Amino acid sequence: LGDVVGKGPSAALTHSGIAASLESQIKLWERGAVTTEELLTAVNGTMYDLYQGTMNSTFAFAEVTRDGKARLAAGGNHWLHINSKKSLSVPITGRSLLGLKPDFAVQVRELNLEAGDWLVCFTDGVLEGGRPISRFIRAVQGEVATLDNERLKSLLTEAGKDQVHPDDASILMLRFEGKKGVDQAA
Repeated sequence: LGDVVGKGPSAALTHSGIAASLESQIKLWERGAVTTEELLTAVNGTMYDLYQGTMNSTFAFAEVTRDGKARLAAGGNHWLHINSKKSLSVPITGRSLLGLKPDFAVQVRELNLEAGDWLVCFTDGVLEGGRPISRFIRAVQGEVATLDNERLKSLLTEAGKDQVHPDDASILMLRFEGKKGVDQAA
Protein backbone atom coordinates (compact mmCIF):
# COMPACT_ATOMS: atom_id res chain seq x y z
CA LEU A 1 0.00 0.00 0.00
CA GLY A 2 1.47 3.35 -0.93
CA ASP A 3 0.65 6.96 -1.66
CA VAL A 4 2.94 9.08 -3.84
CA VAL A 5 3.63 12.61 -2.71
CA GLY A 6 2.36 15.27 -5.06
CA LYS A 7 -0.54 15.86 -7.41
CA GLY A 8 -1.20 15.61 -11.13
CA PRO A 9 1.69 15.01 -13.55
CA SER A 10 4.39 14.89 -10.86
CA ALA A 11 2.50 12.20 -8.93
CA ALA A 12 1.88 10.27 -12.16
CA LEU A 13 5.58 10.44 -13.01
CA THR A 14 6.54 9.14 -9.56
CA HIS A 15 3.97 6.35 -9.87
CA SER A 16 5.45 5.37 -13.26
CA GLY A 17 8.93 5.12 -11.73
CA ILE A 18 7.62 2.89 -8.94
CA ALA A 19 5.63 0.71 -11.36
CA ALA A 20 8.63 0.20 -13.65
CA SER A 21 10.88 -0.78 -10.76
CA LEU A 22 8.27 -3.07 -9.24
CA GLU A 23 7.73 -4.87 -12.55
CA SER A 24 11.19 -6.42 -12.50
CA GLN A 25 11.46 -6.79 -8.73
CA ILE A 26 8.10 -8.58 -8.30
CA LYS A 27 9.23 -11.34 -10.67
CA LEU A 28 12.35 -11.87 -8.57
CA TRP A 29 10.33 -11.78 -5.35
CA GLU A 30 7.82 -14.34 -6.66
CA ARG A 31 10.69 -16.74 -7.39
CA GLY A 32 12.12 -16.18 -3.90
CA ALA A 33 15.24 -14.55 -5.35
CA VAL A 34 14.77 -11.38 -3.24
CA THR A 35 13.09 -10.66 0.09
CA THR A 36 10.43 -8.02 0.52
CA GLU A 37 13.02 -5.78 2.14
CA GLU A 38 15.34 -6.17 -0.86
CA LEU A 39 12.45 -5.46 -3.22
CA LEU A 40 11.62 -2.20 -1.43
CA THR A 41 15.29 -1.22 -1.22
CA ALA A 42 15.60 -1.71 -5.01
CA VAL A 43 12.47 0.41 -5.63
CA ASN A 44 13.91 3.09 -3.35
CA GLY A 45 17.20 3.05 -5.28
CA THR A 46 15.43 3.43 -8.61
CA MET A 47 13.30 6.30 -7.31
CA TYR A 48 16.28 8.05 -5.75
CA ASP A 49 18.33 7.65 -8.94
CA LEU A 50 15.47 9.06 -11.05
CA TYR A 51 14.39 11.95 -8.83
CA GLN A 52 17.34 12.61 -6.45
CA GLY A 53 15.08 12.67 -3.37
CA THR A 54 12.61 15.20 -4.76
CA MET A 55 9.80 12.68 -5.36
CA ASN A 56 8.78 10.05 -2.84
CA SER A 57 6.06 7.72 -1.67
CA THR A 58 4.72 6.25 1.52
CA PHE A 59 4.59 2.45 1.67
CA ALA A 60 3.39 -0.38 3.86
CA PHE A 61 3.72 -4.13 3.61
CA ALA A 62 2.56 -7.11 5.64
CA GLU A 63 3.54 -10.73 5.35
CA VAL A 64 1.47 -13.19 7.38
CA THR A 65 2.19 -16.91 7.63
CA ARG A 66 -0.43 -19.59 8.19
CA ASP A 67 0.62 -19.89 11.83
CA GLY A 68 0.01 -16.17 12.50
CA LYS A 69 3.52 -14.78 12.39
CA ALA A 70 3.31 -11.31 10.88
CA ARG A 71 6.05 -9.09 9.52
CA LEU A 72 5.11 -5.43 9.06
CA ALA A 73 6.90 -2.39 7.72
CA ALA A 74 5.76 1.11 6.87
CA GLY A 75 7.11 4.43 5.72
CA GLY A 76 4.67 7.25 6.40
CA ASN A 77 1.71 4.92 7.00
CA HIS A 78 0.44 3.40 10.24
CA TRP A 79 -0.31 -0.24 10.96
CA LEU A 80 -2.96 -0.93 13.58
CA HIS A 81 -3.24 -4.30 15.32
CA ILE A 82 -6.81 -4.88 16.47
CA ASN A 83 -7.70 -7.75 18.78
CA SER A 84 -10.02 -8.55 21.66
CA LYS A 85 -7.39 -7.79 24.32
CA LYS A 86 -6.03 -4.45 23.20
CA SER A 87 -5.96 -2.58 19.93
CA LEU A 88 -2.99 -0.36 19.25
CA SER A 89 -0.87 1.38 16.70
CA VAL A 90 2.14 -0.76 15.80
CA PRO A 91 5.29 1.29 16.34
CA ILE A 92 7.76 0.89 13.50
CA THR A 93 11.12 2.63 13.66
CA GLY A 94 12.82 3.98 10.58
CA ARG A 95 9.64 5.10 8.81
CA SER A 96 11.44 6.61 5.84
CA LEU A 97 9.58 7.27 2.61
CA LEU A 98 10.58 5.47 -0.59
CA GLY A 99 12.84 7.61 -2.80
CA LEU A 100 13.69 10.20 -0.16
CA LYS A 101 17.27 9.18 0.62
CA PRO A 102 19.81 6.80 -0.90
CA ASP A 103 20.61 4.89 2.30
CA PHE A 104 17.10 3.52 2.77
CA ALA A 105 16.69 0.46 5.00
CA VAL A 106 13.40 -1.28 5.72
CA GLN A 107 12.66 -1.73 9.41
CA VAL A 108 10.44 -4.76 10.05
CA ARG A 109 8.26 -5.30 13.11
CA GLU A 110 7.21 -8.84 13.97
CA LEU A 111 3.93 -9.79 15.69
CA ASN A 112 2.14 -12.99 16.55
CA LEU A 113 -1.51 -12.95 15.52
CA GLU A 114 -4.35 -14.93 17.04
CA ALA A 115 -7.51 -16.05 15.26
CA GLY A 116 -9.78 -13.03 14.74
CA ASP A 117 -7.00 -10.42 14.88
CA TRP A 118 -7.02 -7.60 12.32
CA LEU A 119 -4.16 -5.67 10.75
CA VAL A 120 -5.25 -2.34 9.29
CA CYS A 121 -3.25 0.18 7.30
CA PHE A 122 -4.41 3.37 5.59
CA THR A 123 -3.18 6.43 3.76
CA ASP A 124 -3.43 9.98 5.09
CA GLY A 125 -6.60 10.59 3.09
CA VAL A 126 -8.39 8.33 5.64
CA LEU A 127 -6.81 9.26 8.98
CA GLU A 128 -3.87 11.43 9.89
CA GLY A 129 -2.45 12.29 13.28
CA GLY A 130 -2.49 10.82 16.76
CA ARG A 131 -5.90 12.06 17.93
CA PRO A 132 -8.00 10.54 15.13
CA ILE A 133 -6.06 7.28 15.41
CA SER A 134 -6.63 7.16 19.17
CA ARG A 135 -10.32 7.97 18.61
CA PHE A 136 -10.58 5.08 16.15
CA ILE A 137 -8.81 2.64 18.51
CA ARG A 138 -11.20 3.55 21.35
CA ALA A 139 -14.24 3.15 19.09
CA VAL A 140 -13.18 -0.20 17.68
CA GLN A 141 -12.19 -1.84 20.97
CA GLY A 142 -15.75 -2.56 22.09
CA GLU A 143 -16.67 -4.13 18.74
CA VAL A 144 -13.77 -6.46 17.95
CA ALA A 145 -15.82 -9.67 18.19
CA THR A 146 -18.39 -8.46 15.64
CA LEU A 147 -16.17 -6.47 13.26
CA ASP A 148 -16.39 -6.97 9.54
CA ASN A 149 -14.85 -5.03 6.64
CA GLU A 150 -17.76 -2.61 6.28
CA ARG A 151 -17.94 -1.75 9.99
CA LEU A 152 -14.19 -1.29 10.20
CA LYS A 153 -14.24 1.07 7.21
CA SER A 154 -17.17 2.97 8.74
CA LEU A 155 -15.34 3.43 12.07
CA LEU A 156 -12.18 4.62 10.26
CA THR A 157 -14.19 7.11 8.21
CA GLU A 158 -16.02 8.39 11.30
CA ALA A 159 -12.77 8.85 13.27
CA GLY A 160 -11.22 10.88 10.45
CA LYS A 161 -14.23 12.95 9.38
CA ASP A 162 -13.02 16.18 11.05
CA GLN A 163 -9.64 16.15 9.32
CA VAL A 164 -10.45 14.83 5.88
CA HIS A 165 -8.57 16.63 3.14
CA PRO A 166 -8.63 16.03 -0.58
CA ASP A 167 -6.18 13.21 -1.00
CA ASP A 168 -6.10 9.59 -2.00
CA ALA A 169 -7.86 7.40 0.54
CA SER A 170 -6.82 3.76 0.65
CA ILE A 171 -7.43 1.18 3.35
CA LEU A 172 -5.88 -2.27 3.63
CA MET A 173 -7.58 -4.62 6.10
CA LEU A 174 -6.32 -8.13 6.86
CA ARG A 175 -8.07 -10.53 9.22
CA PHE A 176 -6.23 -13.59 10.47
CA GLU A 177 -8.68 -16.48 10.62
CA GLY A 178 -6.29 -18.88 12.30
CA LYS A 179 -5.14 -22.19 10.94
CA LYS A 180 -8.45 -23.01 9.24
CA GLY A 181 -7.92 -25.35 6.36
CA VAL A 182 -4.26 -25.96 7.17
CA ASP A 183 -3.26 -29.61 7.29
CA GLN A 184 -2.05 -29.98 10.88
CA ALA A 185 -0.03 -33.10 10.02
CA ALA A 186 2.02 -31.37 7.33
